[in-house]
Amino acid sequence: MDLTQSEYDSIMREYEERRLYNAEVIRKRRLELEETLPAYFEIDKKISSASMDYFKSQLTSNKMDKEEYHKSIQRFTKEKESILEKAGYPTDYLEPIYDCKDCKDTGYIEGEKCHCLKQAAIKKLYPHTNLSNKYQNVSFKHFSLDYYDRNDNDAKTNLSSFDYAKNALDYCQDFVKNFNSTGGNILLYGNTGLGKTYLSTCIGLELLEQGYSVLYLTATQLLDVFEKKMKDRGTSARQDFMLLSEVDLLIIDDLGTEFQNSFNIPNVLDCINNRILSEKSTVISTNLNLRDLQTCYTERFISRIVENYKLLRLTGKDIRIQKNL
Repeated sequence: MDLTQSEYDSIMREYEERRLYNAEVIRKRRLELEETLPAYFEIDKKISSASMDYFKSQLTSNKMDKEEYHKSIQRFTKEKESILEKAGYPTDYLEPIYDCKDCKDTGYIEGEKCHCLKQAAIKKLYPHTNLSNKYQNVSFKHFSLDYYDRNDNDAKTNLSSFDYAKNALDYCQDFVKNFNSTGGNILLYGNTGLGKTYLSTCIGLELLEQGYSVLYLTATQLLDVFEKKMKDRGTSARQDFMLLSEVDLLIIDDLGTEFQNSFNIPNVLDCINNRILSEKSTVISTNLNLRDLQTCYTERFISRIVENYKLLRLTGKDIRIQKNL
């Protein structure tokens, strides 16, 4: 994800401002406690003295017992916590504050880009796809099964619209719950207005909340990335394209609504295939059924989907129409 220097510098300034702000909060808290709880800092002096005595003893024949030393430090620590609690403060009141505890607001973990840095790049490159701003009230708990008929059983599967929707909802929730350990891919398919975009958005928002990087693109926006890369060999085009491979979760909404040609189809397949090979998760929603997907994107495409994606079908009547009745 090679940002331009100005974009990268801008993000790094935000990290620095965050660190400075949080450090100032802790500084003010410390000054407050120095006035109200001087006994707290007296124990700090005891800890420093005990540590110095221990390390000095290691240079002599009369070495202090390591276990006893650790026990004394633990006693001092508990005493400090007790002082804070009795005064009505949380025990971590003077602990460093981080917006991202994983990288401690540096953007990197052992030299690798943190998920928060990836998401910062996404926000800068795709501000119009920011799920957290666009879908603030969307959540699994608001996904209502009341719009799905319990009695319109499919002749082949004997499953009702309710059964399909309940299965999709349960799987999507489990997908989010187990994302860290199992990952995976999902294809949500069925006619328009059945909740496919809603469910994929719920997944994206939940994973954003957990700290994963998420990129949401409509199929048309995805093709814009491909076309930009073809026409523009500059850094901006490259970084757009690289995000498709690096992001923890890629959501492609309304696949099949975009203009299809001999250039677009191989790029869509390459994108899907690359993410499968790199074990990066993708959620796709489409109004097309599996046969239509094969017609549009070739047999090879549908083969990769069937092999590597959980297929979740939704059936029933358009929810938006039902709401207006």
